[in-house]
Amino acid sequence: MNPKTKIAIAALLLCPPLFANEAIFKKWDKDEDGFLSREEVPEGPRQIFDRKDVNGDGKISLDEHMDRAGKPKPPTKGKGKPGGTRGEQPDSGQATFTIQQTWSQEPDGFDRPVYAVEPKSKKKGAPVVIYFHGNGGDASRSVNSWVRAFPNRLVVAPQGYSRSWNIQGEKSKAPDVSFFRELIQEIRKRYPYTDPENVALIGSSNGGGMIYRLMIEIEEPLFRTAVPTVSSLLEAQYHDGSFWKSKDESDTDELDQKVKPRSDSKLQILYVHGTEDKVVPFDGGLRFGKYRHLSAYETANTLARLHGYQGKELKKPDGKEVGNGLHLLQFEGTKVNFLAVEDGSHGLQPRRDGAMEIVTEFINK
Repeated sequence: MNPKTKIAIAALLLCPPLFANEAIFKKWDKDEDGFLSREEVPEGPRQIFDRKDVNGDGKISLDEHMDRAGKPKPPTKGKGKPGGTRGEQPDSGQATFTIQQTWSQEPDGFDRPVYAVEPKSKKKGAPVVIYFHGNGGDASRSVNSWVRAFPNRLVVAPQGYSRSWNIQGEKSKAPDVSFFRELIQEIRKRYPYTDPENVALIGSSNGGGMIYRLMIEIEEPLFRTAVPTVSSLLEAQYHDGSFWKSKDESDTDELDQKVKPRSDSKLQILYVHGTEDKVVPFDGGLRFGKYRHLSAYETANTLARLHGYQGKELKKPDGKEVGNGLHLLQFEGTKVNFLAVEDGSHGLQPRRDGAMEIVTEFINK
């Protein structure tokens, strides 16, 4: 019996009593944010992480841990098209539409699901919100939370391949930048009443990393607002005073091509990060012990300078308090903002509600 099989069997044997134990939850919750990240769960029980993550937000609450949150839909395997294969995905039977792509992991083609909810009133010029879930997330579930926040916008949630976006070190090797371009075209075709110039992007964790890729690698003004949360720029994306991408869009292991990103003083950016984030460290450093990130302040200042800021480097003392433990930096001459969430974990707890109110207000304004 190979080692992976042994681990899987051990997980099935151990997980029921371990996951149904509140003391175990507190022991595993190293950053004490009230949630279990994938990295906090030991290797054996981690095998059923996605089954326990009922709402597909990439983390496990105490209710999910104790089986008090209802039963999740099991992940399915299917075919992108006849003869194609499919990685582990959420159930996409209710997807609003799909976009077919072909790449190394899916040489026979794969239909990538997209979930969309139209606004209450389909008035001409309706704005659009696109949400990129975090690693392990489920777009079919997360889309509904943003519908409540933006009832007058078309809300779109694409599903990342293998529940991830192709940022350095992730499972997916999908051509996600091309996917985004096709997604924008599909939105314009299917929802002609929407305003093609008023598109806001929101991304959490791995999804925030996806937004950085789009800001670096897309020159056209395909979106007006960008809100990356709990993720900072990779050192591989910005070093030696320059931005970098891969010559091969799907190969993010090595970013070897210098690029000059879109510079636009009208691009609205709100970057949000918790000061006690242990997954993508606020002060910079390694993610998963291998992929180095810039600090939150380095990321914010780098984005601001890209979009026209010429002042001194800003840090916490230069900001203003906009809520309990919420400190906002605004970069003069730009629409770049940085929200530091004091004591905030990777899930922005215990100040997530206040931070999300600011995100919602920022986009609605």
